[in-house]
Amino acid sequence: MNKPLFLKIADHVYENPDSFDLNEWAIFVNDYDDWDEMIQQNYGEAEVLGREDHGCETICCVAGWACTLSGVSVRSIRKIQAQASVLLGITEKEANALFCGGWPEVFASAHTQAETVEGQAQVASDLLKEIVKYDSITEAFEALA
Repeated sequence: MNKPLFLKIADHVYENPDSFDLNEWAIFVNDYDDWDEMIQQNYGEAEVLGREDHGCETICCVAGWACTLSGVSVRSIRKIQAQASVLLGITEKEANALFCGGWPEVFASAHTQAETVEGQAQVASDLLKEIVKYDSITEAFEALA
């Protein structure tokens, strides 16, 4: 398991909460004419006030940030999970749990109940920092269950 990359993602998500969205593998803002257009098309009117342009022109989930922070450009959604798994040194089963909603209940509910993007990012950052205390995601999720 690539613990330094887990911590790098945790720090990035915490410091740039507007860059994190668990529901999106990756949104490449530079594919749009402007930030407001991207927000409208991907989040709708209700979300516009909660997100700001954070400078790197990308919004990603954990898998997307594993690739982006490693300097790996992946534009295919199907390849993001596979590449992120390799970069993070985790199995396909662990990747599915981490990237596709298999978080331990305490973290899953905290993320769902968070009322702001900052709150959601804090939960994700906390989970990633908790995972690195163990030898694998499987071990971490079993201990946190």
